[in-house]
Order: sequence, then structure tokens, then C-alpha cells
Amino acid sequence: MVSDFRELSGLLGIVDDLRRAADLLEWDQETYMPKGAAEPRARQVATLRRLAHERFTDGRVGTLLDRLGGAGLDDPRADLVAVVQRDYARASRIPARLVQDLAVVSGRAKEAWRAGRAANDFARFGPHLARIIELNIQKAEALGYRECRYDALMDGYEPDARTSEVRALFASLRTELVPIVQAIAQCEAPEA
Repeated sequence: MVSDFRELSGLLGIVDDLRRAADLLEWDQETYMPKGAAEPRARQVATLRRLAHERFTDGRVGTLLDRLGGAGLDDPRADLVAVVQRDYARASRIPARLVQDLAVVSGRAKEAWRAGRAANDFARFGPHLARIIELNIQKAEALGYRECRYDALMDGYEPDARTSEVRALFASLRTELVPIVQAIAQCEAPEA
């Protein structure tokens, strides 16, 4: 059990290193990357994202998770295994090619957004946005959902949340907040 956990930790460490390297390249794209480097950078990030996904969804990770999931580990390790099992099950439904395609399109879209925004020309960005939406629809379909397609995507950020719950929450907030905002808007501005 200890050796299985150690092996799993090592495999997850490699996945994390690949993800962090991709994050760093994306940060560089947003800050210091020279003009004209968007296309090769998008491919580099996509390669790292695909490799991280393939490493994470490898059968060996699944085997270790299965063995460790029923091993009666102590608190922190059991909690980690439970979270990784959930993430593994989710990631295993997404094809590596889709992960790569999303990364490439997102990298290209950043450059198109920057150029389009500077020129006040949404048309430069529009096709990239359409492709991102198309690929995210494919991702939602691969993941599966009960009520709304967006539920599958939101689950990655807010596990088990549903779009219907979020709509209800915002509706209740709206009834409380709108009168407050209206009252503030009617007040005189404070003197500077």
C-alpha cells in the first residue's frame, strides 16, 4: 500500500510538472512572448496538455487508484485518493485529441483576441470563439450530463453543481440586490 501510494504520487508529480510547464508557456504568451510566436506556442502548450492528459489517464494510474481506494488509508491520503479518483474518472472520458485541439485553438484565440481588441474588430476573434464553443460542446458530450450540457463543464470547477441551481441562486440574489442597487443609484454622489 505504501509503495502503491508512493508510485501514484510519482506519476501525479510528472503530470503536475507537465501541466505547470504548459501554464508557464501560457503565462509567457500573455506577458513576454514576441509577436508572431503564437502558432508554435499553441502547439507546444497543446503537446504538453496532451502528454499530461495521457499520463494522467494511463491505466497504471487507474490500477493504483483502484488498489488504494479500498485500502483504508489514513485521512489525508484517503482524501487525496478520492479526489484523484474523481478527476481520473472524469478525465478518462475525454479523448486526448480533444484536449490537444482545445489547447491549440485557445492559444490561437489569445492572439486573435489581442489583435481584434486592439483594432476593435471582433471578426478576427469570432471564428476562434466559435471553434472553442464547438470543442467544449464535444467535451461536455464526452463527459456526460443529467440536465444541461454546461453542467458537465461546470462540474470541473464546482463539483456536482447544476446550472438549474446556479440560476435559482442568482434569481434569489437578484431579488435582494436589485433594490439595493436602485437605492444606491438614487443617492447623491459624495463630495470629493
